[in-house]
Amino acid sequence: MEPSTSTTTADDAGGDVAQIGPAAVDLSPDTPNAPDPLDVLLAVGRRIDQITEDVTVKVIAPAGSSEPTVSTTFTVRVLSSDEIEALSERCTRYVAQGRGPKVRQTDNVKLQRLIVATATMAPKLDDPRLLQKFGAREAAGVVQGIMLPGQVAALSDKIMEVSGYDDDVVEAAKG
Repeated sequence: MEPSTSTTTADDAGGDVAQIGPAAVDLSPDTPNAPDPLDVLLAVGRRIDQITEDVTVKVIAPAGSSEPTVSTTFTVRVLSSDEIEALSERCTRYVAQGRGPKVRQTDNVKLQRLIVATATMAPKLDDPRLLQKFGAREAAGVVQGIMLPGQVAALSDKIMEVSGYDDDVVEAAKG
């Protein structure tokens, strides 16, 4: 199940929208008097790590609960390409394949945990109480302790979408 969000980034009318100051500007190619793309870029007013989204996620329910999971809200932030690359490198090893060159292998499950741990602003997954409760050295260990694997994957996918890695961006570029 995909996590639900409380904010949206798409225009209800289906057009592309850029936020410039207090008003949104329609960037659809057929819009009369569309703004100059350079003006749009010069109006960018915040860093990507300041962009956050509240996401409803399911975590493992407390002991004694009749349900296996309960819903709660996480605030996640956009990850930069440098952060994603660094996380990926942490999860990558090079394995010898006979006499040939070493082959790159990425532990995708570990990468998903690290993405969730790094992008989650609230709750603070590196809180010492959580680390102690789950016997973890870092927030990624807490993620493993509080979420089912499919939920980690879904939240990681949502964070990547919030970070701009989604099919809509690719389709818009093709059009």
